[in-house]
Amino acid sequence: MLPHLSLRRKLILATVGAGLIPLLLGLAIAYWSAQETLRVTIGRDFQELAKATARHVDLIIEREVLEANNLALEPLVRSAVLEADHAYDALSDEQVQSLLAKWTEQPNSSSPANNRALSKRLQAYQGLGGEYFQIMLTDKYGVSLASLQPPQTYVQSSTTWWQRAMKGNLYIGDVSRSTKGEDVLLLAVPIRGDDGTPIGVLQMTHYVDDLFLPINELHLGRTGHANLIDSSGTLIVEPGDPSSSLRVKQTLLETVASNHVGWVVAKEEHHQARAIIAYAPVKTTMRGNGNFGNKQWYVFIRQDASEAFAPSNSLLVKELGLGVTLVLLLSMLGTLLAREVLEPLQRLHTWARGVGQGNLSQRLNLSTGDEIQDLAETFNEMADQLQALYQGLEEKVTERTKELATLNAVVLTSVQSLGLEDVLNTVLDQVTHTLGMADAWILLPRTPGGTELHVVANHGNLAPPCDTTVGDGDGRCRCEEIFAGGEGSAIVTAENCPWLQQTGRSKHACIPLRAKGRTVGILNVAQDEVMGDAPPLDSLIPLLTTVGRQIGVVVENAILYEELQRKEALRSHLLQRVITAQEEERKRVARELHDGFAQTLTALIMSLEAAEAVLPPGLTAERQHLGRTKELCLQTLQETRQLIVELRPSVLDDLGLVPAIRWYAGWLLAPQSIQTQLRVHGQTYRFPAEIETALFRIAQESLSNVAKHASATHIEIELRYAPTQVTFQLEDDGVGFEAAEMMNPDDLTRGLGLKGIRERVSLFGGTLDISSRQGEGTRILVTLPAQHV
Repeated sequence: MLPHLSLRRKLILATVGAGLIPLLLGLAIAYWSAQETLRVTIGRDFQELAKATARHVDLIIEREVLEANNLALEPLVRSAVLEADHAYDALSDEQVQSLLAKWTEQPNSSSPANNRALSKRLQAYQGLGGEYFQIMLTDKYGVSLASLQPPQTYVQSSTTWWQRAMKGNLYIGDVSRSTKGEDVLLLAVPIRGDDGTPIGVLQMTHYVDDLFLPINELHLGRTGHANLIDSSGTLIVEPGDPSSSLRVKQTLLETVASNHVGWVVAKEEHHQARAIIAYAPVKTTMRGNGNFGNKQWYVFIRQDASEAFAPSNSLLVKELGLGVTLVLLLSMLGTLLAREVLEPLQRLHTWARGVGQGNLSQRLNLSTGDEIQDLAETFNEMADQLQALYQGLEEKVTERTKELATLNAVVLTSVQSLGLEDVLNTVLDQVTHTLGMADAWILLPRTPGGTELHVVANHGNLAPPCDTTVGDGDGRCRCEEIFAGGEGSAIVTAENCPWLQQTGRSKHACIPLRAKGRTVGILNVAQDEVMGDAPPLDSLIPLLTTVGRQIGVVVENAILYEELQRKEALRSHLLQRVITAQEEERKRVARELHDGFAQTLTALIMSLEAAEAVLPPGLTAERQHLGRTKELCLQTLQETRQLIVELRPSVLDDLGLVPAIRWYAGWLLAPQSIQTQLRVHGQTYRFPAEIETALFRIAQESLSNVAKHASATHIEIELRYAPTQVTFQLEDDGVGFEAAEMMNPDDLTRGLGLKGIRERVSLFGGTLDISSRQGEGTRILVTLPAQHV
């Protein structure tokens, strides 16, 4: 024990007393520990960088999928595909297949089904920016309707991407080589109809190098860069070496097959040098849904080990030599190491962890004058490059996302409703909110085909009274000139617009709303000065022009929808009059049959019976002939009475709906030994004649179907009376049928009775639900609004 010596002296004494062997052992351990710490630090930094880069690749893929879906939702695309699909309706299956075979065999020129409007739209969409090599649209048979590049064949139905997309799935293919020798990536999405089922396919093909340009531009020092690799070992993105024959060693692939983030030090076949390699999976490719050629993608961040560990190796060699030379000054050396080495390394480790967590703004300020300072400066340069790269990417992604969000909001709003005023106000709210504008309004003609404009939708309080002259010296405002002349978009300043001078605003954008080659209205967006993050109004003209075309389609669709509503109301009115006339004619014919023909037959039967009674006994043949004639008259009378019942049972007019249904069910089904159970819920009351007749006809048709087709042994009928509606339900235990096939509106040869029930229910604003499957019976549920009389 040396109680009177200081700790420093004890350390020096113990170090010198231990001798050279413990010193060397300690130095070796220190060397190994410091190298391992730095190696792990650099590996984890690379690992975090690989993870961040993989997330960015996911964002790029998701962005391209979103763009494809947005384009597939455009009304022009959907309407063109629907129109192409409907063109096959008039053809038989043999004609369609013959036409497809003919198109498949034709040489590659212009498609017979080419849609020029769609082609122009695809060219305009490509002009907005994007890494598209090809955009193609097909109909439900795979026929190409529009394409940026001429396809190799018109009919795409044999391709995997078309078959997958027509089943409602997203398709992303494997990286392949184009005819121009460039790697491309193909994705396809379904174009859906109003009921959500695929009606066609949209396919996009991207240049891989352009799509994943940020990976190519990521460099670390002299030998460090990023790779994108699939699970087969093929290099998808390799900076400076585009050869697709390069592959990754199988042993390295087995290391990353666990789909976790990590790093290793290994030797690569194509670099022939040991390197530090950080890897991270691209999660979009890990979902196992058959995309990407059933392969997984990984991001590799690599740098030659000689470059990555050069500063630490040089520093630690110097430390080892200095330690051996200065054995007697071991304690001083420990102090210097603590101050000059361990502290900078700790700061370096802390800084690297912060960078790995995404804090690219911090910088490492070390003035050690050695390799650690060089390493710190290298890492600072790397952080500057990463920050500049990510800042540029974030700005581009933010700008593109804002544009896509605006277009997506307009498209989604347009397909959610066809009420013109509601749609336009919602669109204005979306546009102003997304672009950061305060005031916007839409002008439409007061009358169809007119030139006088008025405000139909307004966001803010700046919409001018367009029926008041506020224009230039010729008495017309700029909005009216653009609407009348079909001119393009324009910026109107306060110098040229007295109304702007009155409101104190500096300028507003005047955007024509175009649909089917004509101007249907005007969109105005006002801006006094740039507010917050809102871009200058002049820079938004291309985006606002695109939005104007979308809104123009919305206006056109809404006008067509209103016209359709008027025609539907007229059709319903005429149908109701026809049904009413039919019922009146049924009553008249039934009454004439009862009062005329039936009574005449009765009188004839009585006359035959009287004639038979007075015949002499010896006239047997004549008596038999009169008997047969009387039987024929009785049969005719029975059929006449059945026809009267079918036309209009008097019990419906005399006693009401419940007795009429109970009587008709017994009269029709009892001869077939079909058990019938009728239950009534609620307080019964009489309806208006047209409602009562409609319900009886629905019951009559349902019971007739049971008698003719169901082969049932038991049926249950329920009538539920409520203050404002009545519900009729019929359920049988018969053989059933496929309801979807029977109610198919395109099949005009089957299910006419059920379709007639549906028309009657629709006419009175009710609901109809038919549930049936083969061998499971049938249930018909009808609800009609009704009032007491």
